[in-house]
Amino acid sequence: MKYSPFHPGSRFLQKLSPALLALLISTPAALRAAAIAGLDGVSSSSTLSGQGITPLGGGGLQGWTNVTGEARFFEAGGDGSIIHNSAPYDNYSVRYSPATPEPFLPNTQYSLTFNMGYVAGNAGGLSQYSFSLGSLSGGTYSALESVSDTAAYAGNMHSAAENVVPVTLVFTTGAIAPAGDLALEWAQTFSTAAADSSDFFGFNKVTLDASPVPEPATGLFAAAGLALVAGRRKRAVTGAR
Repeated sequence: MKYSPFHPGSRFLQKLSPALLALLISTPAALRAAAIAGLDGVSSSSTLSGQGITPLGGGGLQGWTNVTGEARFFEAGGDGSIIHNSAPYDNYSVRYSPATPEPFLPNTQYSLTFNMGYVAGNAGGLSQYSFSLGSLSGGTYSALESVSDTAAYAGNMHSAAENVVPVTLVFTTGAIAPAGDLALEWAQTFSTAAADSSDFFGFNKVTLDASPVPEPATGLFAAAGLALVAGRRKRAVTGAR
């Protein structure tokens, strides 16, 4: 019976060393992404829903706290968001840190996404925002990667998907992970404050994923293994002619 060079019964694969086979088999599994649980303070989801109008921290939205100003969780029609709860057009900032501290991992890519928009109905409005992924140590937050931009009013973010602005930040650790525990901050830094423009700018549907990145040595060994596979396959095909 003739086997493909990659069939488990082929002599080609049988000649490969056990260590190389283990490397080629295990490397793809190490690249699977995993979600960081609990950004809504309730479960492994991050939809910020099901809690009504709630303050942050304490007995409210777990894990989220005010840094400056005053924010609250606001739900409408099963879709929630975090917006400010102080004077109109006031700037504010919030922080999330897991109830169980989450240390950074080495050789890992973190991908943080926010959906941003307005919970208001007046046409017009312009807000500036910034958010960051950082480390928290002894109560001190240090941003490791940040994004800043401007978002114009497009409609009530709870009414239609096109009324939100999705923005993603990517941060990759090296062989030595940053000190401290994982945390993130989001801030409204400016609002037009015009009487005919919308206020209540905020965010919802926060997601944070972590994907292992292979160490350089692992990647080189995997590449060498694939090259060896290709070379042996070529010789096997040539010899069969």
